[in-house]
Amino acid sequence: MNFEQKIDYIGRENFVRFTDCHAFADISSELKMFLQETGFYSDKMAYPYFTATGTLQSVSPKIIELASNRIGRKLCIDLNNNERLVVFNPQDGEVTVVNSNLKNYIECLYAMRYFSEEIEGEDVFGDYDTNAKKYARKLLELFNVIEGDIRSFPLWYIQVHEREIGTL
Repeated sequence: MNFEQKIDYIGRENFVRFTDCHAFADISSELKMFLQETGFYSDKMAYPYFTATGTLQSVSPKIIELASNRIGRKLCIDLNNNERLVVFNPQDGEVTVVNSNLKNYIECLYAMRYFSEEIEGEDVFGDYDTNAKKYARKLLELFNVIEGDIRSFPLWYIQVHEREIGTL
């Protein structure tokens, strides 16, 4: 499945386009074009629960907000580090890496949706309760294809870990 088909699979209708990218000179032309033409996945009901308004906002000189969640955390583009995606917590200033770039974020959204619908949803490994570790390993495998070692990306790794220990 190509990247455009993955966007369709997770729901192109949930992508919010950005109209003010031109105001941010430090964002690469490739990322600007993507945000203007395709946008950012925004769904407060689906993990990871970030919603976008279609307007970029400067959080600091090199951190640009794309979206936020209902507890106030901001999903941002980190211009200091090759446009990786980070979560910025305005209460304490903590920054947590989410993905190495926006494309990989969307790939992880796809992997999560595919896993939930086509693997967990279809009981591929049998009863979930007795095979939770098999399901966790499969999700880990899907994520690792995207980011190499998903353990470096806690937003996604928690999904694997909670399945591994049987809490999801």
